[in-house]
Amino acid sequence: MVPESRAGIETMSALPALQAPVKDTELVARCAEITETLLLDPVPSVSSAAYFQFVEPRFGSEELLGAAVPLVRPETLRLTLSELDPDRLSAPMRDALAEFLQ
Repeated sequence: MVPESRAGIETMSALPALQAPVKDTELVARCAEITETLLLDPVPSVSSAAYFQFVEPRFGSEELLGAAVPLVRPETLRLTLSELDPDRLSAPMRDALAEFLQ
């Protein structure tokens, strides 16, 4: 089922797990794996849905972005970094993600 709007979309992914004080790394790893699989799907509607439901929402918060980037798979990381403007990140977040921003 496809939601009619983005309202509440965060609850459909690992976003709550990324925001938790203690990260459920097993859940986040499973979500990273399924996101990667969907992003690599040859059907454009599937890969686009994965991007807009699982990748794009991370740009709404530096906390989510900082928690997600070290845990995502290669294609998800490539897409995330291709859309990321490091100049819009705070200095502490740029420092935290420095190894990925090179």
